[in-house]
Amino acid sequence: MFNKPISDITFEDVYQLVNTRKTPSNRYLEYQVPAIDTVSYLENISNFELYLAQNTSAFANSAGGWLIIGVNEEQLQVTGIDKEINKQPIKEWIAQTILLHVDVQPTYDIVTIDIPDSETNQAVVVMHIPESADKPHMVVPENKYFLRRNTEIKPASHQELKEMFAHSQYQVSALDAFLHKRNLWDETHPRFGYNINSSKLYNPINRAKKPFILFSLIPKAPKVEKIPFGVKEFKEWLKRNARNYKPSERSKLFSTYDIDTSLHGLTLKNIKNRHELTSYFEILNNGYIESGMSQHVAYEERAKHREEQIGIINLTNIVGYQMMLLDFSRNFFEMANYHDEVSLQLSFVNVLHYTLSGFHSKYFNSRLYYFYDEYQNKYDPNFKLIEKLYPQQLTDDDILQIAKKNAEKICRAFGLEQDMAFFEDKIDLTNFSYFDL
Repeated sequence: MFNKPISDITFEDVYQLVNTRKTPSNRYLEYQVPAIDTVSYLENISNFELYLAQNTSAFANSAGGWLIIGVNEEQLQVTGIDKEINKQPIKEWIAQTILLHVDVQPTYDIVTIDIPDSETNQAVVVMHIPESADKPHMVVPENKYFLRRNTEIKPASHQELKEMFAHSQYQVSALDAFLHKRNLWDETHPRFGYNINSSKLYNPINRAKKPFILFSLIPKAPKVEKIPFGVKEFKEWLKRNARNYKPSERSKLFSTYDIDTSLHGLTLKNIKNRHELTSYFEILNNGYIESGMSQHVAYEERAKHREEQIGIINLTNIVGYQMMLLDFSRNFFEMANYHDEVSLQLSFVNVLHYTLSGFHSKYFNSRLYYFYDEYQNKYDPNFKLIEKLYPQQLTDDDILQIAKKNAEKICRAFGLEQDMAFFEDKIDLTNFSYFDL
């Protein structure tokens, strides 16, 4: 049961865990049936709120775990819980309770599972609360931080609280060190964006420094491995999940013809020749993802009104690929059972004096067509855009809003006053249809 995405857990899984195998509570598992009756309703609701807050705090501050609501712990029987509390769906009520009672807001996943053939319209609630990289988390009504010790919840001591703060600081320091090592930290550094793969990216542009763009998904805790498969099984998973991502389901997110294996992860390469790549898609064991490309997003065109070649950066290809990557991230981090924050970073390298093009066809006008080389990036050889997100909570609208926000920032970097990629919340797929790795 615990090896599958929480959204795939069924009532049969819960029944087998509790009624059949009689699995008791342990350090990573807690059961609860809240005593909510009409005699002392408000008092019991308050107790249940505190119970939820303490358990969420304790799991997040410890090693993480599962809370299953609607199971009688003493008898190890699935009994269920009402689907509504205070006339509010229980899933929403729990979310509101944790929001109001736990600080800082922890990450968790939750699913409500109907009990088959239940005459009383009962359900079981399954919550997964992972160990937090932002610990400690305080229970607000009590001003206390809780830890889980075996099956018990205890307030943290002063020393334990210091250790939790140190843990969070270590995660931040480790992440910073990882980004420095990947040359993704300082865009003013001459080696910004360069690594063993990006330095091999092919582009026929006849310029000393080849432009390229990196699309990175950066999870917290870079020292923690997150891929649950062996190499062979993971390769098969990648082949099954190379396409079918919005907004262009037929386009491939990455090539699967040439896959390099290393101690630290896999690199899916689109090979131009012995020494050059047209693109690559790297996935490390710690969950870090980096896609690099050059000729797909940067090229030269003859200026419309004079005899010279100008460098072009294609806006639609960048924005469309970013949306596909975010769509993929939902599948990938669910497979990895990772629930914490991820940073999306777009790194633009060697793009000084390049002109932005590849706009939505609805924005065509004569000035943009004949003088579009005036809309150049005049200031930043390198720059990066960063958005923080929770992949498993991403909706289609979330992806759209992130893409629109970044599209507007890219346009500003190249001297344009508005986003030119979207019209009525859609990119121009006729421009994007030629984009396939």
